[in-house]
Amino acid sequence: MRGVVYVVSNSVDYNAQEMPPSLLDLGQKVFFGLLPFTFLLVIIAMLIMGFFMKYTKAGRDAYAIGSNPPAADLVGIKVFRRTFLAFVFSGFMAGLAGVFYLMRFAQVDSTAFYGQELAVVAAVVIGGVTIAGGSGTVVGAVIGALLVQTIQGGLAALGVDAFWKAAINGLLLIVAIYADRVLARRSEQSLLAQRIRERV
Repeated sequence: MRGVVYVVSNSVDYNAQEMPPSLLDLGQKVFFGLLPFTFLLVIIAMLIMGFFMKYTKAGRDAYAIGSNPPAADLVGIKVFRRTFLAFVFSGFMAGLAGVFYLMRFAQVDSTAFYGQELAVVAAVVIGGVTIAGGSGTVVGAVIGALLVQTIQGGLAALGVDAFWKAAINGLLLIVAIYADRVLARRSEQSLLAQRIRERV
């Protein structure tokens, strides 16, 4: 897909001279002297998606598919269709994030966020989204992203080499996955013990 992006964009950089002034002005607005307008947009998107995932049938279906696709298919959930739409919506949200970035920093190119995939995975896992799927919240994923971004910002301020920043992201991911598996195993053992006690 990145190759397609290069072809479609012709590897051209977009800067403030090629953007509508109204879009730039909107991206530079700050509320209460502290909160950027784009940050408020992210909060609104987080609340909407959090509500969607928790209180709508489509959101609950997504959790069911992530937890056990064959079981979801057996109860009548259209697994392929839901999964396809989820990927389409994910792409839409990625594009929207690109627009927010452009509004805020007034410059973007086709290599933006290259190599950040590992950091994104680490962020959502740290935020409580399991690798196996079927568990996690939108709010948790956002908190994980803020934590990882704070760590990356601190490393950049300290002048840490890009190689070590990537290594630290990988270490965070490994720790998060290990913690996720330990908690999942303990949960399974607790559930099994409870069932044994109920039978006895």
